[in-house]
Amino acid sequence: MIPTANNRQKQRMRTAIEQAFISLCRERSYEAVTVADITERANVGRTTFYRYYQTKADVLLGIHADRFRRMQFAPINKAEWLTAAPPPQLITFFEQAQHQGRFMPYLHELGKDVDRVTRHLDDTMTAYFHDNLTGILVADDCRIPLPVLAHTLAGSFTWVLRWWVQDRPAYTPAEIAAHTHSLLRAQFIAAA
Repeated sequence: MIPTANNRQKQRMRTAIEQAFISLCRERSYEAVTVADITERANVGRTTFYRYYQTKADVLLGIHADRFRRMQFAPINKAEWLTAAPPPQLITFFEQAQHQGRFMPYLHELGKDVDRVTRHLDDTMTAYFHDNLTGILVADDCRIPLPVLAHTLAGSFTWVLRWWVQDRPAYTPAEIAAHTHSLLRAQFIAAA
C-alpha cells in the first residue's frame, strides 16, 4: 500500500505528539504533563491533538501499541518455545525495554490512568500471545484452553517486564530474557 499524502500527514502529527509526550516525560512526571504542554511542545493545536487522541493516556498507549506491533519477541515456532535458550528477539526486546524504560512513566506515576493503561497493556499482550500460539498449537490438542494459556503467558510476561523496568534488579537483558523464557516455556509445555 502506497502511503497517501493524507496518511503521511496523519503519521507526522502522531509522531510529533508522541515525541513531545516522550520528551516531556523525560523532564517531569507523567501526572505533571498536560495536554496543553504536549500541544505546545508538538507545535500543534488542541483540535489536532483531539483528532488523534482523547487523553494523554491514549498517547502513552499509542506509543506502546506501536512498539508491540514492531517487536516480535515471543518464540516464532514450537521448536523455539521448547528450547532452553531464549530466542534472540526476546533478548533484543529486553535490551530496548531497558533503554526506553528510563524515559517512560512507571505505573505508580500514572495516577488516575493506571487502571486503564494496565488493562490495555494486559489486553494487548494477551492478544499478542494468543495470535502467536494460534499458528503454533492446535487448540483441540491443548491441555489448557488457548485463551487461558494466552492470559497466563501475558500475565507472567508483563509482571516480569514491569518489575524489571521499575525496580531495576541487577539482571542484564540477557539474564532476564533467559528467566522469562524459562517461565513462559514451562507454561507452554504444560499446555502443549
